[in-house]
Amino acid sequence: MKRWKAVATWWWVAAIALVTVACGNGAGSGDVVPDSTWELLSLEFDGRAFDEPLLLSSREQLFGGSGACNDFGVEADGTVVQTAVGCDDESERVDEALINAVQGRRQLDGERLTIEGSFATVVLRPIVLPTPVELFSVLASDAPDIDLATLIFDEEAGGPPQDWDRMIRVDADIELAEFVIGSNGHSVCSHIGLATERPTSGSSCQPAHRLQSRFFAMVVGYPEPVVHAGLIPDAFLSDGNVQRLQEFGTVMGNFFVINLDTAVNLTLTDGEGNSYELDRAQIN
Repeated sequence: MKRWKAVATWWWVAAIALVTVACGNGAGSGDVVPDSTWELLSLEFDGRAFDEPLLLSSREQLFGGSGACNDFGVEADGTVVQTAVGCDDESERVDEALINAVQGRRQLDGERLTIEGSFATVVLRPIVLPTPVELFSVLASDAPDIDLATLIFDEEAGGPPQDWDRMIRVDADIELAEFVIGSNGHSVCSHIGLATERPTSGSSCQPAHRLQSRFFAMVVGYPEPVVHAGLIPDAFLSDGNVQRLQEFGTVMGNFFVINLDTAVNLTLTDGEGNSYELDRAQIN
């Protein structure tokens, strides 16, 4: 069963906390690397190999992505930008080795890319990731787009999202809430609006590739959480998976609304053996 830790490419994602580290030339040397998304096949360092599936992205010869713990990006001058999540020593060493490797000398042999740093070597292969339309068929349907003026937004929380390509309303069984799924380029967007004493809402977008393996969730409400909900791609909405989900909440199209008094920690699989992780701890 393949489990990818979804790539969080540094030029797409605004990190909560960042640290910078000055290094050498971030672009490396050797063969020219095309802009792509890459699956990690192996990472060798300290006389051992790390082969857990991670995804990286390259753009203009620079790499960024998600390591064993922190997200990172390498800039043209060799500066490394990282999130500042505390990790165990092993995970931090893996991230250090990965960053060292991707700044090394590149050798491209067909679709196999080997990059050799000063103490670590990584082997990658390019992959094509799904678009929002491929993950959520409703975005490819002829359902009418929503008039932005009809949605409830909390102006103090930033008001309506900007520049959505599509905004489709999802039929909801929850009286107080309205649910919207949308897309913005290569990102999937969701919006939840609540008609309460004080109008509240939440809107968020995530790169579509994150939704291959990880629950994209939102918590909306004031002053207490009223809705815990997230998006689940079409591939993971088989009858069996929906039946499992309904033990913990309500499935409405691609939205899964979690019962507030229920803990959820599930792994769903699709017909190709890919896994999808749902953990309520991720959205508290």
